[in-house]
Amino acid sequence: MDYGKLSELAKRVVAGKATIARLDTAEEQGRITGGCRNVEATIILGTTFGYNQSKQNGACCHINEF
Repeated sequence: MDYGKLSELAKRVVAGKATIARLDTAEEQGRITGGCRNVEATIILGTTFGYNQSKQNGACCHINEF
């Protein structure tokens, strides 16, 4: 993933313009409180895990944009 794209997506999540639909609302808020680097790490891990485990349902990090 391109770092510029990753950084922009993380900023959108922190700003509330996108969500990572893997955790419940309280857990999502905790991730956001951790800042952009925390969100970036989650996106990278979700993308990597989703790539490596593509046949496993619900494992991949899905991002909802508003």
